[in-house]
Amino acid sequence: MGLGNKLIVSATGFPGTNKTLRFIQDAFREPLGALAQLAGEKTIITGVVVTGSDPAAMVVSNGFISYNGEIIPFVGGNYADTVTIIEQFENVNYNTDANDDSVLDSLPAYRTIYAKCGTGGIDLFYFGELQRLKTIQELSNFELPAGVVIDPNYLAFTVSMLNHLNSIEAGAEVNVQADWNMTSPTSDAYIKNKPFNDLAFTHGSTITYNRATGPNMFNFTVNYAYIYPPSGYNIYHLVGFVPSIGEINFSGDVNGDDSFWCNYQVQYSNGRIVVACNNSENRSRSIINYLAIWKK
Repeated sequence: MGLGNKLIVSATGFPGTNKTLRFIQDAFREPLGALAQLAGEKTIITGVVVTGSDPAAMVVSNGFISYNGEIIPFVGGNYADTVTIIEQFENVNYNTDANDDSVLDSLPAYRTIYAKCGTGGIDLFYFGELQRLKTIQELSNFELPAGVVIDPNYLAFTVSMLNHLNSIEAGAEVNVQADWNMTSPTSDAYIKNKPFNDLAFTHGSTITYNRATGPNMFNFTVNYAYIYPPSGYNIYHLVGFVPSIGEINFSGDVNGDDSFWCNYQVQYSNGRIVVACNNSENRSRSIINYLAIWKK
């Protein structure tokens, strides 16, 4: 760990080795990395101030930001909506020759990384993602608004609850008793969008016409009766219809070749419901019962 590292030079002739350089680097890199983690990702540590009102002429000052666990410089310049990360490496000749070609190995030695407005680097994000940290002085001077009470339940007050309170309209009332029969829309007791508004029921019995014998269960031109919408409604207001047999009369013996039926279809072009009901060997017209539901 770099935290707490201290280089002790006790006399002249100190051996400057790779270990020495790594020791010095870790002494500041690791503590600064911990501070970057504390600050959070993409936060403004210092500087990075935008000035100017004309978007085409705004500039950003130098500063420092946290990025990917490091505190890196921000190079100021012309403002842009995006921030890019520039990472550069410089090689030097080391005193090594790994391939024995009598040429010193050129290896990375200096790494430079910084952020700036624009594009073209190893990473790109929107300038608006940068969040400015409050200073310790700003945090110390913070005071709760007058009237705010802090108690053990204070932290249980969530942002969702605050948004709900802020959404309540001025003049909103409590304990209003709704009245199903209230018809005045201006009354506090009025119920909007009641599910049975403009709902009508029709029902009854009727006799079929044009009696005919034979298997006519899907022939709506014989043994039929018409059902029409009530006043103020049309066939497109129909939402439910149930027909049933009221009475049918057989002719002759009832045996295995007899059948009876009660079917209906909606005739939109004629604005009515037609019901076909009887049996294949009938001696008179039949009677049907029905229930229709209409809604505007």
